[in-house]
Amino acid sequence: VTAMWEDSSGQMFHAHWFCPGSDTVLGATSDPLELFLVDECEDMQLSYIHGKVKVIYKAPSENWSMEGGLDMEIKMVEDDGRTYFYQMWYDQEYARFESPPKTQPTEDNKYKFCMSCTRLDEVRHKEIPKVAEPLEEGG
Repeated sequence: VTAMWEDSSGQMFHAHWFCPGSDTVLGATSDPLELFLVDECEDMQLSYIHGKVKVIYKAPSENWSMEGGLDMEIKMVEDDGRTYFYQMWYDQEYARFESPPKTQPTEDNKYKFCMSCTRLDEVRHKEIPKVAEPLEEGG
């Protein structure tokens, strides 16, 4: 939940969604406690909330490149049915995992900041054709 408010529709919230690993290319091989950030968000009525879960960001270790291939199975969280973790952002279009975006709120949007909305706006802006200065011929 990134923001909450009340309007003519009632009590509302803006949700930035995560997806379970089973909804990625990992399928059934994924850790059932691991979630992935996705660029999906929406406004919903507050009454749709069924309960609260805790999602912990698991940052990569400082020497992650040297740990490849080592059997370092560390239990991130206990399976209490309400605690999950995430490490990566998942690009659903290209079935690709990436480091989470570092988009931060600005002073004017810190109370209604949604990383997904910001990223989707940036993508839309890049796709809009813009008039530029003509290139010089020759060279």
